[in-house]
Amino acid sequence: MRLTYCATVLFLTTMLGGCSGRFPLEIDRLFPVHAPSQHPEKSSLRQIDSFLATNKPRAALTLINRKISQGEPEAHFGKHYPQAMNGVLNKALQLQQQGQALEAGLLYRTAHSNYPRSLTLREHTSMTLIEIDASIELCANALLDEGLQAYRRGELEAAIHSWEAITRFHPEHIASQRAITTTRTQLANLKKLQQQ
Repeated sequence: MRLTYCATVLFLTTMLGGCSGRFPLEIDRLFPVHAPSQHPEKSSLRQIDSFLATNKPRAALTLINRKISQGEPEAHFGKHYPQAMNGVLNKALQLQQQGQALEAGLLYRTAHSNYPRSLTLREHTSMTLIEIDASIELCANALLDEGLQAYRRGELEAAIHSWEAITRFHPEHIASQRAITTTRTQLANLKKLQQQ
């Protein structure tokens, strides 16, 4: 029994490289330790270029931020990051001007959530965070007004639908939350009256 114990300890000590605590060289060769990448993968940059070339700035921005969350520095995406950000902002502005407040609000929220931290990259974006916040507020107010018009026509469900759309990109919008609560209460009261 004691001999088996000693043989096991000797075997483990040999396998673990003695007292150094390092694995033997053979194990290091099997499982090499790689240093983090100093540059983004070329395939990622090609994919980002492809998204930007095909007018898909949101997809490019999403990929850039996925890579950044995986440890890539923002600076590695120097020209791509502002280009993707500005593409998203330009598309949002177009949609807002066309009266598509929900779609514009969602894009503004994407831009806000993925805004670069680097001051150098921020200098190359077409809008500041304050301007993006103001645009989000404008989109929310457009949907709030749309809901109020439906409410005045007696279309309570349509009004609630418009106000609930605001929560998809501006969940802290107080006026829409109050309007939803009030209108739901009115709908419940109307249903009770109809059942009597």
